[in-house]
Amino acid sequence: MSMQPRRTSPTPTSPPMHTEVHETAKINLLEPLMLTAFSGPGLVGTIALNNVIEELKLTEVAYIHSHHIPPATVFIDGILHHPFRIYGGLAGRIVAATCQLPIHDHGLYPIASTLLEWAQSKSVREIVVLDGIPSDALPEKRDVVFATELEESKKLQQKGLAPIHRGILGGMAGAILNACLVRGMVGIALFTLAPTFIPDPGGAEALIKVLNELYGLNVDTKKLLAEETELKKKLQELSEAYRKQQIEQGQGMTPGPTYV
Repeated sequence: MSMQPRRTSPTPTSPPMHTEVHETAKINLLEPLMLTAFSGPGLVGTIALNNVIEELKLTEVAYIHSHHIPPATVFIDGILHHPFRIYGGLAGRIVAATCQLPIHDHGLYPIASTLLEWAQSKSVREIVVLDGIPSDALPEKRDVVFATELEESKKLQQKGLAPIHRGILGGMAGAILNACLVRGMVGIALFTLAPTFIPDPGGAEALIKVLNELYGLNVDTKKLLAEETELKKKLQELSEAYRKQQIEQGQGMTPGPTYV
């Protein structure tokens, strides 16, 4: 009696973990400045960068595709976009990279390395990360501080900016700056205090003001200033409503609902 070999099902394999830059438009870059921003306190970095993209009319020129980026799609004015996008413009003198989705820790290194490899191939001269320092309240003072390597630190201090003394920057922003150190590229982080509980257009305006001073971008921030004024007004209304509610409770009254 002959024995038939047992048939076994093929072992399922995971798809290869590729991280690649796909260019979607041709653009001639002239040793551009690269601005980057990702989700952080007050969303100040992404608000600032989105304002730069809008005001300077930058257009999408590439995106990063990676299995490390969650499989989701971003909608902007009803149009589908890739989550991790690269913009370019201003006669080839500026590029901007941003991602609205959180990236898993194990994907930070390959994505940062891929972005920096593309940046080197385009002769990017400097990479600036925009981010916030967490605060429990809406800051009254809008100072911007920096972190960078020694030689660039001297230049920025000569221009009147102060360094942040100690700290650890994680996430995509930290991975990009780490990749800058490894590759010998100029990497700068610009920070400002920002609340952790609401979007902060005022912090974004402070970052753009410094970008304008350092790089002559001339980005208009009137829209952000108007949004900051409206935000402060709403917070003041909320504070007054809360104070009134506390007084009513102290007088034994049943507080009414609070609307802002």
